[in-house]
Amino acid sequence: PTPLLSLVLLFTILHFIFSLLLTVGIRLDKRELLLPWLVTHLIIILLKIVIFSFTTFITFFIDLLVSIVFPLITGIVLGVSLLLWRLVLAAYTNDISRLVR
Repeated sequence: PTPLLSLVLLFTILHFIFSLLLTVGIRLDKRELLLPWLVTHLIIILLKIVIFSFTTFITFFIDLLVSIVFPLITGIVLGVSLLLWRLVLAAYTNDISRLVR
């Protein structure tokens, strides 16, 4: 595999491990276990914003239908990702037990 593919695979595995830590942190009321997921997911969100911006601009040169549908679908995906990040941030900054129960 190429070095970029290896890096993406490593980051994906790392984020999956941090997602498991997030689940354990919520269940055991350990706020510090939420922080690695927040950091890696923020990196993913920033990459999504950059990709969304460039690809939305490029779709204007492809087709009218693509330039309407693609930003709509990717905007929904980005919005849900931001919502999940904000919910975990709220759980990190507030008392987790109050939010879960």
